[in-house]
Amino acid sequence: EKKERRVLTIEETRVFLKQAENSIYYNLFVLALETGLRIGELMALTWSDIDMNRRVLYVRHTLCYYCKDGKYVFEMHDTKTKNGRRMIPLTNKAYEALQNQRRLKQELELKCGKADEYENQVFVTKNNRPTQQFIVQETIEACVRNIQREHPEFERFSPHCLRHTFATRAVEN
Repeated sequence: EKKERRVLTIEETRVFLKQAENSIYYNLFVLALETGLRIGELMALTWSDIDMNRRVLYVRHTLCYYCKDGKYVFEMHDTKTKNGRRMIPLTNKAYEALQNQRRLKQELELKCGKADEYENQVFVTKNNRPTQQFIVQETIEACVRNIQREHPEFERFSPHCLRHTFATRAVEN
C-alpha cells in the first residue's frame, strides 16, 4: 500500500517560505514550488540553462553525488526519464527568485572565490560549492523545527514534497 503523498497547503507554503526567507536555499524553494523541478534537477541547474530574456529554463540534466573509486564526487547525469528534458516557462515569482539567486551567487563568489568546475551552478552551498540533497533536507528540517514551536501540528516533509505541491496547485488552477 502506497503512503499518501505530502502536499503543503497554501497556508503551510506561506508559513514555510516565511520561515525559510533568510535561508541560503530560499530561492531554490521558491523555484521548486513555481516549476515542479526535482531536487536533482535544481542542483544541476546552471546559468546557461536559463534564458532570462525569454523567461524560460531548460531542464537538461540532474546532479548526482555518489561514491566513485572510494571518493565522493559530483557528476552530471541525464534526466530521470526521456521526457525529463524540457523547457519550463518562468512565472514572475520564479523569475524574481532567479534574479535574487544571481545576486546571492555573486556575493558568495566575492566572499569565497569562484568554484572553477561548478562556477556556473545556480544553487550552491554557503561556501560556493555544489549543494547536495541532504543539505537541502537539513535546511527544510531546521525550518520545520522552528515552525513547530508555534505550530506543533506542522508535519515534516522532504524536498520532493515541493514538486507534489507544485503539481497540486497546477491542477487546482
